[in-house]
Amino acid sequence: MERTVNSNQEGLVHLYNTRVIPTNSSAVPSWYPFTTQLQQKVLGSCKKLALQMIYPEVDDYHEKLAAAMLPPLNETLKPMCHAFVRRVKDNLDHPLNARLLTKKDGIFYSNQTSDLLLLINDPEFLVIKKK
Repeated sequence: MERTVNSNQEGLVHLYNTRVIPTNSSAVPSWYPFTTQLQQKVLGSCKKLALQMIYPEVDDYHEKLAAAMLPPLNETLKPMCHAFVRRVKDNLDHPLNARLLTKKDGIFYSNQTSDLLLLINDPEFLVIKKK
């Protein structure tokens, strides 16, 4: 299906990319690993609604994503969380570095003895657990 994009649609996609995405992804490593499927669906509905307003003539959600050159929600938020964990792991001076657990032979190890540990739950996600 070939279609043309008018400047109004380009402006709305730009507005979505510069205002909505940064707002929805604020401090994402601290809250996204704890979201349920239902909460992720609600977050995704914001993107679906925006795309419906921008491309009302396109029926398929994936075609709308392609037209706007946007990835699905998980492909946006998960990499942000992974990048944060990598930055913490690579920076030995980071205050959270000592709280990261490493998995070796299926067992989590930590040098930290505090009551608050950060676990790597989804290979690289941070999850806060109380001892």
